[in-house]
Amino acid sequence: SSPSPSPSLSLSLSLSLSLSLSLSLSAFRPRPRPRPRLPLLFSFSSFFCVHLPFLFTYIPLRLRAFGRLCVCVCILYKLSRTNLVHYAIIISIMFSRFPFEILTTIALLISQEDKLNCSAVCKAWRRPFQDSLWNSVEINSMNIDMICDSSPYHQRLFKTNGHRVRSMVLGGWTRLNSKQILKLQYYFPHLKSLSIQDKSLSRNDFGKATDWCHWGSLTRLEIILPSLEHKNLETYFLDVVGSLPCLEYLDMSEGVCTGRYLYTWRDFETLHEKLPRLEHLRMKVSLAPILVNDVLEIQDTKSAPSLSAVHLFGETMDPQWLYYCALKYPNIHTFEWKIFYGYDTAHERMTDTMYAAMGLAMKMISSLPSFFPHLKKAIIEEISDEGRLHTLFWKKLRQSGASLAQLEYHVRGEVIAPYQIQTILRECSQTCSDTLETLQLQFYTSDSYLCMAPISLGTFPCLVNLTINLLYNHFELDVILDNCINLKKLKLQNGTSSISHGALKYPQQHGLQTFELVSVRVNLAIFRHLSYRCQQLRHLELATLRIAEKICSKTGNLLLDMPFTQLETLKLCDLVLYSEKDDYSNPYYYDNDSTDSMDRYHQIQLFVIEQTHTNPPIPDSPVQCHAVLPTSPPTSPHPQSPSQSPITKDTTWFHRCLGSPHNHNNDNSNNINNNTPSQEIRVLEKEQVETACKYFQTFQAQSQEEATHSDIERDEDGLVLEQYWQKDLPEGYITLRCKSVDQYSIEGLPDHTIDGT
Repeated sequence: SSPSPSPSLSLSLSLSLSLSLSLSLSAFRPRPRPRPRLPLLFSFSSFFCVHLPFLFTYIPLRLRAFGRLCVCVCILYKLSRTNLVHYAIIISIMFSRFPFEILTTIALLISQEDKLNCSAVCKAWRRPFQDSLWNSVEINSMNIDMICDSSPYHQRLFKTNGHRVRSMVLGGWTRLNSKQILKLQYYFPHLKSLSIQDKSLSRNDFGKATDWCHWGSLTRLEIILPSLEHKNLETYFLDVVGSLPCLEYLDMSEGVCTGRYLYTWRDFETLHEKLPRLEHLRMKVSLAPILVNDVLEIQDTKSAPSLSAVHLFGETMDPQWLYYCALKYPNIHTFEWKIFYGYDTAHERMTDTMYAAMGLAMKMISSLPSFFPHLKKAIIEEISDEGRLHTLFWKKLRQSGASLAQLEYHVRGEVIAPYQIQTILRECSQTCSDTLETLQLQFYTSDSYLCMAPISLGTFPCLVNLTINLLYNHFELDVILDNCINLKKLKLQNGTSSISHGALKYPQQHGLQTFELVSVRVNLAIFRHLSYRCQQLRHLELATLRIAEKICSKTGNLLLDMPFTQLETLKLCDLVLYSEKDDYSNPYYYDNDSTDSMDRYHQIQLFVIEQTHTNPPIPDSPVQCHAVLPTSPPTSPHPQSPSQSPITKDTTWFHRCLGSPHNHNNDNSNNINNNTPSQEIRVLEKEQVETACKYFQTFQAQSQEEATHSDIERDEDGLVLEQYWQKDLPEGYITLRCKSVDQYSIEGLPDHTIDGT
């Protein structure tokens, strides 16, 4: 017998059969009359109907047809006694054949083994499940010889089923030649999607005997161009793509070692002339500069009305190419422009002729009657010193009435001043503040710039998802929440964050649901403010936090107090926590990540998750708070009396340390270089938690000298082996206190639920 279908598939089929039978019989139930005495075989017919798929699990394939026939006869006999013969015929047909569309949908949701089993159930099931089984094929160096060999078995196999393949992936480093590609075209003639990865095509003879018209049915093509050894073949791939007139999606990029051929705007014209159905274009190639004469000639270009999404990667966002895109693609709803090569070398090749063409293109853009009027999503990456183009881009979008819903804006530069960031945010707010739903801002700089004032985001009443990555800059959390009243997800990365001086301690409620802090320098006021104001917060992620306050000198604790927060998921990635050695709590002060600046921080390797399950008292009227909100020490793990247990059910202790080496000896050796251990996060055991609680009951600030003068060897990140975990006690511990946590996820540990399972 062949392998049986999965229990989930059998259960779903049995439920569907039972439901269909019950509905059919209940609708046409006759008047009550004495029940006929049926033979024993027919009395069990309803049982066979409900559990038919389970019976198929244990019956060999050759007996399944006979079993199905017997069940249908039983049903026909039973229904004929109730004068429902015509309905019995319909139900018997339903047993032998489900609708093709339903079977096709089921085939998309099951594994390859289940598809193979289902294809052997009956003739009606063979086609949909075999089509799904052969829907996609991946060609690699391990199976290409088997596909292209001349064995009768393989030839018959691929001739019989090759027409079912709709998607193919040519794996990297396969280096297929023309003969092998012709063989693939012969076996798989009805492809709809083809992905050609890096170095999957041969550099020597590819292009000699291949006729790409055999794959003229392709609608999606992703290709990484190889570096051909033949001369005068730079535009060969334009001819290849031109032989695929049904293409709707094209993704073409240059390989790592590909010689840089500069594609001109005329190559784009040729491409669109041969691909009239193209809707999605993604080009990661080198673009040739557009000169003055070309700018004048571009005015007469014909638009590509069918195109809806364009993704271009160039050395810089040239006004000439932006002018061409605005004329060529008036109906696109998605536009992406990112820097492909290093922007530092782009301006070195600029000549006076190019600068003249740039100025002319900007004048032409200013005179355009419309500028991407249907744009909904924009992904722009530019250089910080191109201020004129940036201002013109937003001005034209505003004049065209474009209603952007999603924006990703990336700015590169050696030094990005705060006024440049403010200008970008102001232009963005004026253009699409009423329609923008997703905003991602990232600023890449190679040098720090001291920011003395917080960055103002602007007002976005419809914004739902916000990501801000401002290196060496400061932003205020309460101001962001005030300006984005419908925000549901917020991610702050790099820079510093705090609460403004005039913020209310108990402000108006906000509907934020997901909050992420990654490599941000914060103070404790953020957590208390966030907990009260965003009581719908359900997902919290913290990574590499720097807390701009010192640990308590009496308790050794740094409390992240969120008493109103009920989390569904808590995610701690790269659990590295820092606190100030000295009082540098000024939120506007920030410096770079040099070794000298890190000397004023010390890592805290102990972390506690505490759940209170109670709400703190709330005053009737809001009050204003300045700087840092007052905090209180955690309710646990400090026992009030020796008889009180220091361990509570809702307190979990974690320690970041080095795992023991595999060949670690039991001679109390503290050398960590013998078998380089790996970093890990471990949960402290009951006895270890008791030891930690007793230590922090009598904690003193000068206890940190114990760690300074300790003779235990640490790695470059300041970690010790797990058996020396007590050496990290003098550094203190950080507590995240919230109302409840359903599930927490810490990098290096499996996911845990509230009860620790």
